[in-house]
Amino acid sequence: MLGAGWNKPLSEKFVFELAPEIAFYGDNRDYLNTHTLGKDATFALNTTLRYRATPSFHVFGGMQFNRGGETAVDRTERDDAANTDRASLGMLFITPSNHIWSLRYSHDTCISNGYRTEDELALRWQVPF
Repeated sequence: MLGAGWNKPLSEKFVFELAPEIAFYGDNRDYLNTHTLGKDATFALNTTLRYRATPSFHVFGGMQFNRGGETAVDRTERDDAANTDRASLGMLFITPSNHIWSLRYSHDTCISNGYRTEDELALRWQVPF
């Protein structure tokens, strides 16, 4: 998997973030004992607009777009490439020791193919090392 991140301050309080990803997969030559399962590369693009209310408290909103990853069994394509879009809103708090607590609500806005997670609430704790 390859990923990158870019952010651009729009003002003293607003920051725009863009993070593309691409993942590559090898073939599973032992799929169901005698078959080969292949998968095309998958692509994701995450966008976030973050508002720094204070240096330690931020709120954000963003979108995630996922594409690709069609599978094939013995080179027969299965027409199952992911095509999902997801919107998110959240907040984060940075402690004096630089630990980050983040609370995010996400909702799938478009799913043509792929996993469906209609609503998600995620709490994340990040520790610097």
